[in-house]
Amino acid sequence: MSIFLPIIYTIVFIFIINKLRFFSIEGISKKIIIAFFFIKICAGVVLSLLYMYYFPDPGKADTLVFFKDGKILYSALYENPADYFRMLTGVGADAPHLFNYYYQMDYWHKLFNYNLYNDNKILIRFNALVCLFSFKHYFVHIVFMAFFSLCGLIAIYKTFIQDMPDKKWLLLFAVFLIPSVVFWTSGLLKEGILIFAFGLFLYHTRKLFFENFSKLNLFFSLFSLILLGFIKFYVLAAALPALVSWIWAAKTKMKKIALKFIIVHAVFITGIIFSGFIFSDYDVLKIISLKQKDFIEHVETIGNVGSYIEIPLLDENVISFVKNIPQALVNSFFRPHILESKTIMMLLSAIENLVIIGFIIFMLFYSGFSKIKNKPALFFCISFTLILFALCGLTTPVLGALVRYRVPGIPFLFIALIMMLDIQKVKASRWYIFLEKFRGKFIHKN
Repeated sequence: MSIFLPIIYTIVFIFIINKLRFFSIEGISKKIIIAFFFIKICAGVVLSLLYMYYFPDPGKADTLVFFKDGKILYSALYENPADYFRMLTGVGADAPHLFNYYYQMDYWHKLFNYNLYNDNKILIRFNALVCLFSFKHYFVHIVFMAFFSLCGLIAIYKTFIQDMPDKKWLLLFAVFLIPSVVFWTSGLLKEGILIFAFGLFLYHTRKLFFENFSKLNLFFSLFSLILLGFIKFYVLAAALPALVSWIWAAKTKMKKIALKFIIVHAVFITGIIFSGFIFSDYDVLKIISLKQKDFIEHVETIGNVGSYIEIPLLDENVISFVKNIPQALVNSFFRPHILESKTIMMLLSAIENLVIIGFIIFMLFYSGFSKIKNKPALFFCISFTLILFALCGLTTPVLGALVRYRVPGIPFLFIALIMMLDIQKVKASRWYIFLEKFRGKFIHKN
């Protein structure tokens, strides 16, 4: 059963991919989409096996702990179905007798919450819901997560393809084939649900404001907005300034786009600075600095964290943040590097960072920024990536965690670089002409 169930659900999802119009992409065969689905399933299995057999203490591995906690919640279905639905929906989930279940879970409560929703509960509830179909077989959950995260990536692709229809294969690579994105969004982790929610939110919000107002777009936009706020609020916060700017630019005939982005970001930054004076429990600078300190103290308590790095301590003021953001961005963009890679996982991340550096340098030589400076989608990708990477770099003292936390921004970094790339400049370059001649001779000989 543990082998057949994942196969059965894989077939079911392939059938859905073939039937639903959502998965239809002009010029891209459904076979390619199904191949991406298989890649994600394989990545999820590999991630799970690494946690099971390579992780120093598999019992504390996130993916396995979330699954175990989900099974505990699911067990209430047989003891008292009403309790199962209370915990699953959150309605009446604070009933005293339900704490008998919560006490058995490792991740239902967080050590630190900063007056924010505990996003662990989303993944625990996801597992408890999927248990209805999986009968508690772990790898069925991997198949489900691979499918939902694929939906998010499809939505991201569809959101941006209209901005660069001549670069569909490059965009396909940026969205579906970046190794860290494939790996971390395919396992039984929050990143899979995050990319699902974020992709749907961008896709349906763009359709809602830029194409046609429909109840379906409104529903999915609100649903994904709420889910995104619950699963990773900081990702939503990182995207909001650019999204508001994008909508404003689109509604005003794309005039003075850069100025509008600057104005909106200035308003958001002002709001962040004065948030503590308006809502004492939600002082953004204080929350970020506390999160950093708690993370550092937690790592020091655990001890022997191989990828630990020292980061400057944040004070609860603007000057401290401004001073430390450059270092935070360097860490998020370029670390780990080859010389500090002590494991295979770190080495692979370092190689990916080299690709990022190489792509940035390549783009500087072959950019067509002047041609696409009026595309707010480009400004959105740049803004979101920079804000997200800054937040991750400011608060994360462990390279292994940093690689994972920055994953939502990686596709948008590559999308921005591809959008700025001038294909005509590339084709006019000497090395491209030489390669084309060499390819032509090789084909002629064969």
